Amino acid sequence: MEIKKLLTIFVVFLAVIAATSTVIEAQRGGGHGGGMGGGHHWSVNAGSDNNNVGDINNAGDNAGYVEVYVSTDKRMYVLGEPIEITVTAYNPTESTVTLEVEPICQVFYTIDDRRPPLPAVCMSASILPLSYIPLPPRGSYSWQFTHTESLFPVPVGEHSLIGIISPISINQMIWIDSIESKPITIRVVEPNNGGM
Repeated sequence: MEIKKLLTIFVVFLAVIAATSTVIEAQRGGGHGGGMGGGHHWSVNAGSDNNNVGDINNAGDNAGYVEVYVSTDKRMYVLGEPIEITVTAYNPTESTVTLEVEPICQVFYTIDDRRPPLPAVCMSASILPLSYIPLPPRGSYSWQFTHTESLFPVPVGEHSLIGIISPISINQMIWIDSIESKPITIRVVEPNNGGM
């Protein structure tokens, strides 16, 4: 009888953990799309446990705290197929956070630690227009990218993709570090391979 009670308690415990995970994911607005063929492919939580959130000079309780996520439109691509990438800034706090960033040069992604070439305007002495992006409590803002072979080829195999934001300031406090998402994995296959 004791074993039955222990097993029952264990099963109930697992059910509570699963339900809690579902509620947390729903509150974040995260989506995990279907299998390898479609749906959004999201990174997991970034920032809070990977020491990439930087230091904002003691700007207050969680003021300036931003998490970064990366997603793709699917998990598997045919060799040479464009890869649709979304980099998202998320504010997990209860206060509005203002992100100051030059999106052409300071929001990007890497594939296997390789960054697409910077646009020429990023190397010039020109002053680029800045974006001041208010993120409401639990709010987010996303940037879209299309990675093509002209940027650099992504060969057949599995590849690690990371989203990165290097803001100038958060809540008007100078920001020194980049904020990175946790990596996601995409797979590139030969044409007519992998059931595509």
